[in-house]
Amino acid sequence: MVDYKVGFKKPPKHRQFKPGESGNPDGRAKRKPTPIGDRINEIMDATMTYRERGQTKVASRREVSLLMLVSQAAGGDVRAAEGILDARQRAERQGGGGAKVIRVKNWLPDRPEQTADEKTKAVHEGRHAEPMQQATKSNE
Repeated sequence: MVDYKVGFKKPPKHRQFKPGESGNPDGRAKRKPTPIGDRINEIMDATMTYRERGQTKVASRREVSLLMLVSQAAGGDVRAAEGILDARQRAERQGGGGAKVIRVKNWLPDRPEQTADEKTKAVHEGRHAEPMQQATKSNE
């Protein structure tokens, strides 16, 4: 005897799916979503052609974007230089090799009377401060 009325969307108990059993065991598997980081790496590692000094060259998009940043930084773009340093820092955190020495010339001093050589020495010794911090220390 049936405990409930069999009908539309109410199959007999012996025909119902058991708990944990798929409704379509032989059907198409669910697609696993691609993590966005993997997709970005895939796109950035794809090769592209570019021209340099009249010659056509092939490199990954990652390399071309880095070359563009270096070119912009050499032209005086501070944000591009910051982007290069950020990329280097990320590479070092992930175990990538990098240059051991970064040479910066003509950088801005912490205070008006400070020379570039003094600033370099202060940074090397770990004594440099942000301009606002320097001003507040001298006012105390």
